[in-house]
Amino acid sequence: MWDKLAPQTESENAEDLANSSKQPDKGIENYDIGLDLGLPPFNAEDEISKQYDMPDKEFRQHMRRLNKEQIEKKLLNRVREGKQTTEDIDVLKGQGIAVDSEDYPWDAPHLFTTNERVDSYNCTIIHRSPNLVYSIKAKDKFVGSAPPSMKTKILETFKNSKNQTKQLSTILEVSVGVHYEITVNLDTSDGLINGASCKMVKVELTDASFFASGKLWVQFNDPEIGKQLRKDSRRFYKSCHKKEWTPLEPIGKTFCAGTKGQAQIQRYQFPLRAAHAKTIHRCQGDTMQRAVVDLTTQRKVDHIHYVAISRVQTLNGLHIANLQEDKIGIDKSVRKEMERLRENPVQPSLQFLYKIEQSDMKLCFLNASSMSRHIDDIRSDNSVLATNIACFSETRFHKKDSFNETSLPSFQQYRQDENSSDVTNNTNRLPFQNNKQKENSSGKATRPVHGLAVYSKEDFVKEYPLKKTYKTIEVAVVKTELLPNVVILVVYKPPKTDVKDLCHVLLSLYHQYVKDSEAIILWDFNVDWQKQSAQKEELRNLMVGGLKYRQVITGPTNDNNSTIDLIFTNIDQDFKCGTMETYYSDYKIIWISLN
Repeated sequence: MWDKLAPQTESENAEDLANSSKQPDKGIENYDIGLDLGLPPFNAEDEISKQYDMPDKEFRQHMRRLNKEQIEKKLLNRVREGKQTTEDIDVLKGQGIAVDSEDYPWDAPHLFTTNERVDSYNCTIIHRSPNLVYSIKAKDKFVGSAPPSMKTKILETFKNSKNQTKQLSTILEVSVGVHYEITVNLDTSDGLINGASCKMVKVELTDASFFASGKLWVQFNDPEIGKQLRKDSRRFYKSCHKKEWTPLEPIGKTFCAGTKGQAQIQRYQFPLRAAHAKTIHRCQGDTMQRAVVDLTTQRKVDHIHYVAISRVQTLNGLHIANLQEDKIGIDKSVRKEMERLRENPVQPSLQFLYKIEQSDMKLCFLNASSMSRHIDDIRSDNSVLATNIACFSETRFHKKDSFNETSLPSFQQYRQDENSSDVTNNTNRLPFQNNKQKENSSGKATRPVHGLAVYSKEDFVKEYPLKKTYKTIEVAVVKTELLPNVVILVVYKPPKTDVKDLCHVLLSLYHQYVKDSEAIILWDFNVDWQKQSAQKEELRNLMVGGLKYRQVITGPTNDNNSTIDLIFTNIDQDFKCGTMETYYSDYKIIWISLN
């Protein structure tokens, strides 16, 4: 999509096209739309000079590359709206290539405007293969009764109809080393879906007349595809078969035939088609490192030029066989929509902590559902890293986990590992099974079930944090030098613990540490605050009715659409709060930002 800041390495074989269907579309519409919508300019030189210590020569080369890519994106924006300039056309013509040129990239993915040209190129690639080419014929069977002459006529008509049989070819040409893709959904749970890309590695036919039979062995570009099928087919593997190969067999499919579709034909064929070329229409959403684009067409087709040339990541990876700039077509509604977006830019609907600038302190809380398992994900979460204090429950840390294993960058950490004393920074502790669950002889995980952790960029007040755990209720009392008059309580109540015990603990903490101070209580309540219940009312009567606190989280805090993680506070000053999604936990982050 011409959207990379670093140079792209060109692939040396036709796997580019096969892999493209599995790469998420980088979406130049998403990346470069700001160039024309009046958004604040991005000074790449300033940003890079802040982050990297490059030699002058390397830095200048990097900046030239960035500037070139910005120009390429603007060119695409103009082509999208039909506002391309003479200079833009000259740039695109400069990417032209002739089929008879010595350096023609035969192994690069090819994009065409029609299915006929796609089939022709795929056939060319197959017959250029140095390996034997097999022409596998489909087995067709007439279902039902009819006069022999009518059966023969319907079968012949059916064989010659490409529209009726395009999923299962009448004749499938295969050769080892050629790239193919599956044409039907065989097993969606195993990744064997329409468009799954593979490479032919071995042909084993059992019919001497070359009718569909035996097995075709393929190797998928994604090793996860066909994993279950390979497991179920182990009895077919011999010494000549590699374990990463997948056997495919002919499948049966019933089609309607005849002038009015009154007859049925059952066809048996391998569900494959050659995949060295695609139509431009079918490649929408693909991302390629390089491609040869043939835009030969007899009429204008709206946006076909834009779709074709925007599939590649860089201009250097684009080869154009026939530009036909006079056939560039634009839908008026697209131009109208772009104008609307410029006048009314899309505003993000989600709040991110790293985008909140005016804040004295940001706090977040998350039930990590085993922080020991997700520590690397949390280290990559920019919203967590943007907070002053990050609190976690269900950490499942063990007292033998070293602080190096459980650290977050720029944070000091405090841990309350279950069934152990609170742990302070000590990098000399022994590692515990590389943060993965360890099982005993009975098969049960020996890691603790719960545990709290508090990470802070601010210095703690002397003697804090404090561990104030009561039976199964875990509590950490926190004070920081930044806001020493604000008491922060981090609380976890297991689902089966009685709320009466929780209220007793909270009342005791209030009298001992809070009283007239400002406080923020972040906790995993494990009772849905959205639903009426005796447990909720008991807690509400204490916190809201008796202690005059507010509960500020209003939306769901987990994937079950319940609100069991809460923030109570008695702070009157201005603050923001909310929830944020996480991909590594069933729970959402709850957060509060004090101004």
